[in-house]
Order: sequence, then C-alpha cells, then structure tokens
Amino acid sequence: MRELRIALGRLLASVGADPRTPQKVSRRFGINRNLAWKVSRLISERDGLASVRHVPGKHGLQILCERFRDAGAPEDVLNAVGLAMDGFLQMVKMQAGDRAALEMTLRSLRPEGEGPAGMLAARKLAFQGNSAVWGVRAGLKLGLQVVAPSENSPGNRNVDIASVGGVMDFWRLRADACWPLMHSGESAASTASGPRFVEPLQASGGDCDGPPWIRDFCSVPLPECRRVERASGVLYEITDGPVGSTAAFSCVYGQLTRNAAGFAAGQEVAVPDQSLRLNLPVSAAHFDVLIHESLPVKETPRVVVESWMQMSDSPGSPEISRYRLDAQEEVDELPLGLPNLGIQEVPRYTDLVDQVVNALGHPLREFRGYRVKLRYPPIPAVLKLLCNSPEAARD
Repeated sequence: MRELRIALGRLLASVGADPRTPQKVSRRFGINRNLAWKVSRLISERDGLASVRHVPGKHGLQILCERFRDAGAPEDVLNAVGLAMDGFLQMVKMQAGDRAALEMTLRSLRPEGEGPAGMLAARKLAFQGNSAVWGVRAGLKLGLQVVAPSENSPGNRNVDIASVGGVMDFWRLRADACWPLMHSGESAASTASGPRFVEPLQASGGDCDGPPWIRDFCSVPLPECRRVERASGVLYEITDGPVGSTAAFSCVYGQLTRNAAGFAAGQEVAVPDQSLRLNLPVSAAHFDVLIHESLPVKETPRVVVESWMQMSDSPGSPEISRYRLDAQEEVDELPLGLPNLGIQEVPRYTDLVDQVVNALGHPLREFRGYRVKLRYPPIPAVLKLLCNSPEAARD
C-alpha cells in the first residue's frame, strides 16, 4: 500500500496534478470523476490501511496511466505505478484471495479505525443476509430492565427485577419460519438471599400456557406460540404463519423476579449487570436499564456486546467474555424522574414503563436510567450494560 500510494503521488506530481482537487484533475485530463476521487483519497488518506477501499481496479489504473502518458508523464514513473499495483494485487491474492475479503479482514482487525459507519454498514449487510437465510425479520428488539429494592425482605436487603422484552414489526419471509421468542426460567428457586419467585408482570387472562404477554402493548391478534419444556425452564416459540409486512405483528412480554439478589445488612446494594439477548435479525435493538434512586451506581455503565455463538442457556456465564465483539455505542443517561422517556418505535412506551415500575411498588419519579440503541445488532449475541458494583462497606 505504501509503495502504491507513493508511486501514484509521484505520477500526479509529474504532470502538475493536485490530488487535493480531484474535480479539476478529472476535467483537465478527461478522467472519470469517480476514478479521480478514488486516487485522490488513496493518496491523501492518513490511515494507510483504511485507504485500501479507495484502490481503483487494474483497468481503471491503466486508463489513468494512459491519460497521464498523453500529458507527458515519464515512462519510469508510469512503470513504477504498474509495478506497485502488481505488488498490491499479489498481496491481496496471498493474504485474502480477493479485495472484498481483504477489506472485511481489515475492518475486523481495526474496527476503531473504521469508525461507527464502517461497522454499521457491515452489520446492515449481515441483517439482510440473516433475514433471507432464517426467513424472519423485525424492526426493533426491545429490552427493559427495572431494578428496585424489595418491599418484603426481612433480614436482607434484596432487589426485585422487572424484565420486559418485545419485538416490534415482526414478519415472516417464509410461511414455515419459526422463531424462539423468549425463555422463562424456573418460577421458584432458593438463593442465598432467600426464596426467589418469578411471576408475570400482568395477569395472563386465562392463558396459563402462553408467554407472559403485556397485552395493552401488543398488536391484535397475538402470534401463535408453542410452549417447549426444557431443563432450564420454558421456551416459547413463534410458530409458522402468513408471509409479508401485511401480516406483521408487535408483542411485549414481561416477568417480575422477586428477591433476584440479596445482600446482608450493613452492606451496600450492588446493582446486577443487565443483558439483552440478540437472537433475531432486527433493524435496531433498544435497551433501557432503570434503577431506583436508593440503589447506588457509582458511574455510567459501559456497553459490551458478546457473541452467543456457543448457544449457552446462560448469557451471564463467565466463559462468554472470550467472545467479545466490537461495540462503539454510547450510553445515554436518563435523569431522575425519567423525563422524555418515549421512543418512536414503541407507541405509549412511557405508559409501559409506568405500569412496570408500579408493579414493583414504586413511582416513576424515583427512578433514573441508562439507555443504549444498537442499529443492526449482530446475532447471536448478548448486549450488556455492565454496572459498577460497589464493594461491601466495611465496619
């Protein structure tokens, strides 16, 4: 790359062409504007690896050399460009096989150099491919976690966690496409902090075998779901159905875990890390974590995206950190009282949050939060907000 950039810079200099003005170069030498722009970027790009995407094809480079030969460029300078291009093409064949694979490799090696736009373009292509392969797609994967102190925790300081999930504008590309909607763990378990209970956030309305819908925020009719018993709990699957956007639906579901975590008296309360499973081709994932004002978080949580390719039932398992993916998204802080909470993709989202926090026994004004939105998220993966868990207070 270095030799090619130097050779092209000397070529332009030999005929008095300024790479900073590609439009003038195009008009003066009769060169295609796109070709002139590529050569300009190739020479002037500060990051040599990032400039790979601007290398013109061999045919385009031959046209460039012919125009500059007519303008009086010396033969040794023209030959140097040809040798440098041959060396570049040999490197591409040896290292990656073709240009597309080389650019993909460089993007993966240096995601920070690509910036958010480069990775976003790659994830969008993955979204389109995954939609075609799996036969389903959706507009938004919604995650909402609300953490509050338990009202009934004698001898302990426990927290309750309301977990809300949702899929907006889900539609099938194939009639036989099925999809896992949600996994529900055991309804009751014994923990170090005492008994833990899992219950729906809203009354089931007589459908005890279906997902824990929050019906006020679901479209009608709701999708048909299959209940699958597993050792780790219950899996609810969306079954086959009609194809296309005219048959799209949106659904929201949620559970409340009582005594999700506990801490002995005299200790500070540590807010558990929160996660959202990404297992569906979606245009965006939206994740809010709301925390009661009495639970200290010392700093803004950081965003982590980890591969779930090993298909573990537990996204919080320690070994999953080995599969960390690039994430450059920022966390937005939601101030106490949660003003301007609404989001465009979910109508009446503020009403949904208000209903959830009321189920925990606290008013909305007592919560603050953190928000992250990830466009075209990779799948299968886990989106995490890692909170700063304070150490136990010492006497």
